[in-house]
Amino acid sequence: MKRADVLVLGGAIVAASGALVLLDTAVTSVPEPILARSTVLPESIFALPPVPGIATGFFETEGKQVPLPPGKWVEMRRTVSPYGPATGATHAPVVSTVLFRLQGHRIDAAVLVQVNPPEATSNWGIASGCERRDFYFTDIRYVSDHDSACSYVTYVTPWATSAPAIDDAWRLSMQQAVDNGWDVPQQWLAVVYRMTDPLDAMQVRYLFDPSLGKSGGKEVTSDEVARLTTWSELSWRAVQTGFFGHLKPGSADTLGEWATTRAQPLALWDRTARPAPDRAAMKTTSEQIIGSLSSFAVTYLYLGSLAAASTLSVAASVVTGAMSYANDMVWSHVPDPAVRLPDLPGAGLEQSGPTIL
Repeated sequence: MKRADVLVLGGAIVAASGALVLLDTAVTSVPEPILARSTVLPESIFALPPVPGIATGFFETEGKQVPLPPGKWVEMRRTVSPYGPATGATHAPVVSTVLFRLQGHRIDAAVLVQVNPPEATSNWGIASGCERRDFYFTDIRYVSDHDSACSYVTYVTPWATSAPAIDDAWRLSMQQAVDNGWDVPQQWLAVVYRMTDPLDAMQVRYLFDPSLGKSGGKEVTSDEVARLTTWSELSWRAVQTGFFGHLKPGSADTLGEWATTRAQPLALWDRTARPAPDRAAMKTTSEQIIGSLSSFAVTYLYLGSLAAASTLSVAASVVTGAMSYANDMVWSHVPDPAVRLPDLPGAGLEQSGPTIL
């Protein structure tokens, strides 16, 4: 059986089940998502059979946990897609999952989760969006040769003709939303997190409809940006706890509602003005302190002279420290053969959004 056949079979099973998913009292009932017959995926994309359900608190996928804002979230589609850099033949499998939150028959928030399967590489590096300066806000928490953590706040235009590739799970979920008669926002405010370590990698996009409660227009106010940025920083602990799989039902590590978050000045969270530490220098310094103490102790025990031990340990520390630092700097410019995924397909075109005071 081909993968495309599995996809159609999964949709047929869902269509035949006819189950209803109960949400809040504001929503009477929501039919299970039905896969449109016109939806066709390349053979390289594996769409897992949909298993609609309701998630609250947090969502689990591939051993990682994703904290969710308040409400009941409809689990939509899940795919496994091979993504890779623009150049090179090596690609890494990425598991994508989409969840929607509904108000009546309108989607007011969405989550796009992308993680590595346990057997796949986690060396994604930081997202390129974390290094952009035209977004509302960016925050690089840390980055090294084996782990990283960053986030950014941006504006997303769905279905823009100039948009980069759309995630396969997102494309299928949007098609299902249209088939179900749900109203889909024409723009999103997005908070994006990416975390990696030697074993795991996860990128989460939280997308919110900025037009709810407005009479019209696509403008995003500076107060909304400040509230969303504050929410993104206050949510770091829960997202990181979920990345390591330590969230517990009913725990305090839950996400609040961004629209009711009290805005804090952006300068409070701004890390761009702070010079990034020279990791090579810090590493060399700490190594030399330990090495100097060890050298001094051994020399003193062997020669029995404080003066000789001090002189030799200082000289050795200066020479080896300079050579170690030079070695680290050279290796920092050596191309990394690992598969890096600075950009993953998302929900649309991420850009600097319209803002009014």
